[in-house]
Amino acid sequence: MNKSVQKAGPGRRGGQPETRQAILEAAAARFATEGFTGATVRSIAADAGVDAAMINYFFGSKQKLFEEALALRANPIALVTELVKGPIDGFPRRLLTTLVTTWDNAENRPPLLTIISAVKDDPAANGLLRNFLEEVLAGPVAERLIEAGVPGENARLRAGLLASMCIGLVMARYLVRARPIADLPAQAVIDGLVPALEAVLDS
Repeated sequence: MNKSVQKAGPGRRGGQPETRQAILEAAAARFATEGFTGATVRSIAADAGVDAAMINYFFGSKQKLFEEALALRANPIALVTELVKGPIDGFPRRLLTTLVTTWDNAENRPPLLTIISAVKDDPAANGLLRNFLEEVLAGPVAERLIEAGVPGENARLRAGLLASMCIGLVMARYLVRARPIADLPAQAVIDGLVPALEAVLDS
């Protein structure tokens, strides 16, 4: 009788639970220190003591592994990927609307706060947040600006400033809970900050 593990059908995952858990733990550690881009499937598999193919077997993709390892209900990587596909005009409002409504949802917030509050003095420990700023948000925005005719260095500067402003909003409203920004209705925050982000992109 053939006792080899067969791949489960849609909606189901096979294999040993301890193997899956080992992959999740290894992934969480790698993502926290190296970010989404820096952490490779091969390095995560090596840390977990499994073949790299097992990650695809259990999770389907690196992005799905990222979501599960960090227990994310709303994956910021997937959200930004969709947002930058639209026109530059209106992008600041789309971005702020998605950011604020996602973070205002209490069910989404705990794992996202874990990412933000894990920032430490040691730059090597800030890989996840740095990766989000530089490569997940600023990178795609810069590429979109370049496509629109903005020179490369200027595009990267504008995108970096926009990303920093967004993280500043998150820190003030959700982590530090600074007033008045923490107490404002979502729409007031969005309407108030849209002109600032538009000015950064148009400068």
